[in-house]
Amino acid sequence: MVRFLTSIGLVLSLFAATAAISAGAPPQLSGKSVHVSWTDSRVERADDGHELSMTQTSRMKIYVSDKGRIFSQLDRSVSAGQARQDLDVSGGGGSVLNFHAQGNQLVADQISAGGARRVTITFDASFTSCSINVVNGASGKRARHLNLAKTRWLELVSIAVTSTSCSIAAGNAFGN
Repeated sequence: MVRFLTSIGLVLSLFAATAAISAGAPPQLSGKSVHVSWTDSRVERADDGHELSMTQTSRMKIYVSDKGRIFSQLDRSVSAGQARQDLDVSGGGGSVLNFHAQGNQLVADQISAGGARRVTITFDASFTSCSINVVNGASGKRARHLNLAKTRWLELVSIAVTSTSCSIAAGNAFGN
């Protein structure tokens, strides 16, 4: 279930508990890759006040090294054909996805100017299948952001995740 949070307190609480949790991935994921994707419906407002409805698809590749380090790549594209790719090592700070382990879950937090996102990947007991949950939160103020093509400013009005998928495979998704 996805909720669009509007309170800065709730957004900040998403991240308050992560400081005390180990950053290393569960050992069952060592040497494996996880592929997740989700699609969300968005309403964004342009500077001229016109509201745009669009669909954004996010695809993430994750590789867990033998030492438990988490590497991820997030690709996003919108219905208008714009695309953006972010490649990072978890824990890089800033607006990248920062992963930590919580039992049989990998949890990725991402902070942006107007709020935050939490992606929770839950694994079954044998770590052979998974599911994801995406929660988006707003800081309470409407922040402007550049569209994926970086050609105009938009303000996010609403967001709802409409579909998700998750799979696990042996080996390095980045081809090493």
